Amino acid sequence: LSQGVHVCDAAIMYPVAPLEAGMDGKTALATAFDTGTEMFLKHGMDFDFMDFQSLEHAEIRDKRLCVSGEEYKLLILPAMRAVRFSTAQKALEFYRAGGAVLCAGALPEASDRAGAEDPELDALVRELFGVSAGEAAQGQAPSRQTNAAGGLGVVVAGDHAAAEAATVAATLVPRDFVPEGAAQTLHRRIGARDVYMVMDAPENGSCYFQAHGKAELWDVWTGETRPLLTAAPENDGTRVRLPK
Repeated sequence: LSQGVHVCDAAIMYPVAPLEAGMDGKTALATAFDTGTEMFLKHGMDFDFMDFQSLEHAEIRDKRLCVSGEEYKLLILPAMRAVRFSTAQKALEFYRAGGAVLCAGALPEASDRAGAEDPELDALVRELFGVSAGEAAQGQAPSRQTNAAGGLGVVVAGDHAAAEAATVAATLVPRDFVPEGAAQTLHRRIGARDVYMVMDAPENGSCYFQAHGKAELWDVWTGETRPLLTAAPENDGTRVRLPK
């Protein structure tokens, strides 16, 4: 599991900018961790934290953010009242190219480009989420944004933004792993082979994996490997009924 490349659905921005700007940084940090925890434990949806430098240098290919060998289908901004301007720019570029961007909590209202009340930042946020932070503060509600490329811009706000954002995240993109119940997975791609470490899956539970080919069960305690005869192709992947 240290080999190959980590595969997961979502990147959550690590909210350094709100901490540096003194704009509810602790709230942004708690939202980031709570959203990730809810996604992983309740929906089996893996994620990475991403820094602004990695996002700035990411390439966008096939509606995915590609950086350091990983490919993300969803970008999450956790209550980031302050952002790097490059973060807002890349989020909008990703959306325009057909990617999904989810804001959990407060919208960005300031950046390192020109501080607050910046028309350029407001225009970026408005295209992504339907309103600017200032307009939201005046009572205008964000709306789900879409475009011809298939891009999605979604805002989840309120006292339970992290939990609701995790639930919404699980519906926004084609999933790499969809468990029956509250199971989790760590997915590594090693050459042409997909390796999933599945945790807390119920006995005889059914799980969907976005991978093809012959399925095997590897026993991490004994080293034994055996074919999984309960696997069957489904859509773009494989559904497996997990044994004991």
